[in-house]
Amino acid sequence: MELDAGDGARRSGGIVPLSVADMEFKNPPEIIEGLKAYLDHTGRGYAAPTHSFYEAVLSWTKRRYGWETKKEWLITWLFYKSPSPRD
Repeated sequence: MELDAGDGARRSGGIVPLSVADMEFKNPPEIIEGLKAYLDHTGRGYAAPTHSFYEAVLSWTKRRYGWETKKEWLITWLFYKSPSPRD
């Protein structure tokens, strides 16, 4: 079976590549500026651990291992990184 991809090219095997409809459009300046403003003023990464986070971890270690874990023992800096201008 041969297909006409619309650009005058004949495609065999019944497969029309996705690149036939692949187009590049320039994004409107309002979208670019809005995205830049959002990224400049928004923290990226993980949020600071909440009370429910600590409760979940302490409950899980108790159920899973029978440990009486303390909140102070958790190393939360692995989960939280405050955005800084140098990042």
